[in-house]
Order: sequence, then structure tokens, then C-alpha cells
Amino acid sequence: MTRGMVAMRDYDMSGKLGFEDFKKLWGDLVLCKRAFLALDSDGSGFFNNAEFERALHALGVEVPDSVLKAVTMRYSDKEGHVRFDDFVSCYIKLKSMMKIFKSKDFGKQGNVEFVKDEYVQLCMYS
Repeated sequence: MTRGMVAMRDYDMSGKLGFEDFKKLWGDLVLCKRAFLALDSDGSGFFNNAEFERALHALGVEVPDSVLKAVTMRYSDKEGHVRFDDFVSCYIKLKSMMKIFKSKDFGKQGNVEFVKDEYVQLCMYS
């Protein structure tokens, strides 16, 4: 999980985080912990689907239902529970992907273009 979190914040793909990027990652971890503690309404130690959706929304992640369904399937266990570490990974991944998308959406139209190598590199590393 640690290498994955570093990669999601390592925008220059150096394999390292500078101090400013580390501070941002730490801030994300603090936000995730607060959201998890506040929104795990039944105190089970994991999110159910509704809690997971509310937590992402509370952290400003707006995705269509089709994406939410895919993300939930990817980050939940076979019982549909999302544990804290998976929640953190999901949040940081979504935030990173949205930042990359916005940086490429020059016309702010919701469309971007990638060449194949760039797309594969971003998918595999981030």
C-alpha cells in the first residue's frame, strides 16, 4: 500500500516524494481517517456500500453511479465491506486520476487525449 500511495502522489514519476508532496499525502491520510471515523456509522470498522459512497462524497469525490459501482467492486471484499486501507487507496487513486484528467482537459469540456504509451504509463504507475 505504501508504494502505491507514493506512486499516486509522485507526479514526476521519480519514485520519491518531496516534502511538499509528502505533506499533501499526510493531509489526505488525516482526511481519510476523519471521514472513516465519522461515517462508519455502525462502528463496524469498515464501510458498507452506503457509508463508502457518503465518505467519497464528503471528501469531494463526485463520480457517476457506473464509476461508483466499479470502484466499490474493486475496493470492497466479497461481503461488500471497504476497510480503511482500501478506502485510503481508493480515495488517493481517484484524487490522483482526477488531477491528471483535469490537467489534460485544456478546454474544460470533459474530454482528454492520451497517446497509448502515456495512457498505459499513467494507469500502471499512478
